[in-house]
Amino acid sequence: HQELVNCVGWTTTEELYSCSDDHQIVKWNLLASETSQIVKLPDDIYPIDLHWFPESLGTMKQTQAESFVLSSSDGRFHLISKKSSLHSRKAADY
Repeated sequence: HQELVNCVGWTTTEELYSCSDDHQIVKWNLLASETSQIVKLPDDIYPIDLHWFPESLGTMKQTQAESFVLSSSDGRFHLISKKSSLHSRKAADY
């Protein structure tokens, strides 16, 4: 990252995602000591927080999450997948 990191989220003990004011979402592979840019956000999106969706709702089986929701400073939330896509932008209800 080139700017302030605002939020991080673990998917497994080896994988971490971070969001920054540089509009990048970066995946960190701690076992391989590698990083990769997952998404380059539009310039008007400044991330505040992220939360991973549980993959297996209503079951006892735990699997790795594939999508997360990102909140931004403009009061919106964004659904983002690990496959590098920004699914939606919705206005947050206050």
